[in-house]
Amino acid sequence: MSVAIRLRHVLGRDPLDNHTLAMRLKGMGYEHLLPVPMAVLASNATLRFLLKDPALNRGVQRLVCVGPFDADVCTYLERNAERPVEFSDGAPEKSLKDALLFVSAKARGFDPDIADLRARNLQVVHEKDLCDRFDLIPA
Repeated sequence: MSVAIRLRHVLGRDPLDNHTLAMRLKGMGYEHLLPVPMAVLASNATLRFLLKDPALNRGVQRLVCVGPFDADVCTYLERNAERPVEFSDGAPEKSLKDALLFVSAKARGFDPDIADLRARNLQVVHEKDLCDRFDLIPA
């Protein structure tokens, strides 16, 4: 499994599958055999999930990142997103529709109205929730 993870990581295979294999290895007590740090695998899986999950991205035309994000995260999202990526320091404009809002763990004052989000087809994903899902500590 360690060799498979190393090869899959080097060849750029699906980060979600790489993370799953790593979690299996870790669960068996062999985390020390991981060829790539677990934090790297978890980070890659988190961002891949954000960009590719069908339920999150249903009907979405753009990704809007709300709040401050690490420069590496911004670069990854810009390079790997299949739709336009925008960055916003505060709440998105009222005319925004059909978007996935990725809210930074450091964002302040973002408390949207759920009914308004649904009416405008805005999906909201908080960085903290994704990090919790992949056992990752937000930067």
